Amino acid sequence: MAESKAQVTSEQESRQVAEQARETVWAGRTFLREVFLGNFLLPLIHPFPMDNGERPEFTKFYDELETFLREKVDSVAIDETGEYPDHVIDGLRKLGAFGMKIPKEYGGLGFTV
Repeated sequence: MAESKAQVTSEQESRQVAEQARETVWAGRTFLREVFLGNFLLPLIHPFPMDNGERPEFTKFYDELETFLREKVDSVAIDETGEYPDHVIDGLRKLGAFGMKIPKEYGGLGFTV
């Protein structure tokens, strides 16, 4: 089945928005970068810095994600097979995990920090 020009354009626009949301410059030290350099800097991630104060929409997302991961995801099976089951991908999609940094006007959650 051939894709219509509108579908291709929409997909291209979606990809462009996703690419624009990606970090391009890494300022300062990051936890993962330091881990790869052999430095475990716990203060970079704990306690998690919340510059903007409490955000109810993020707290709701976090709680739902935590529940989903604890109750529906078998991380040992994923480690053993190297594959993510369809129900895990679908669950993460439904939660909005793949669009956390995508602006709300494009269907994402709009989280920036």
